[in-house]
Amino acid sequence: MIFSFAGRSETAMSEINAFPKAMAERVKSLVETLACGQIHPPSGTIMAVRVAEEHLHIPYRVYYDTQQLSKAIDSPGDAKLIALCLGTRHHDGFLREQCLRRLLESDAHWVAPFVVQLLGEYVIEIVRPVHERFLEGVEEKYLVFYRQNVGYCQSLERRAISYWSEYYRSRFTRYEDYPAVRALRLLREAATSVLLT
Repeated sequence: MIFSFAGRSETAMSEINAFPKAMAERVKSLVETLACGQIHPPSGTIMAVRVAEEHLHIPYRVYYDTQQLSKAIDSPGDAKLIALCLGTRHHDGFLREQCLRRLLESDAHWVAPFVVQLLGEYVIEIVRPVHERFLEGVEEKYLVFYRQNVGYCQSLERRAISYWSEYYRSRFTRYEDYPAVRALRLLREAATSVLLT
């Protein structure tokens, strides 16, 4: 198999658009490093979501070299959070889970779309940490994200039900018991109950 290693200029703009504009220079700097040796440029935008007053375009998958990304997630400050966010989009599911678990500890509001998106994927080992976290209480950043992206979150719930039907029906008799569906329901209920009070 022949791999085409993508250059830096092919990817910088797509990842920059996944974060608030104020972070553009920090994202660009990190992505220039991560793009060295990647096997493929990021695949399209999976979602365009609203965070605060900005529309962000999150890539579906990134194909960074695993060692490069692992070094980046040990960086200090925002560089670490940016790397963890992009790591949740990595083609390696084990690395996605590792990045998610660390990202769940962040207070930054702009990490919310990277976490919530994982509830619309089929790997249950990645879905479970989000569900477990939401069982403890849904943090404000996720409630705000839900309220600004209701239609998007509803589509995630439909996708989660689809994955339950295809892969997990034998493990969970009712789709309502599938962790992704439960987490999305907890998110919806928490977001709407705050609006009602």
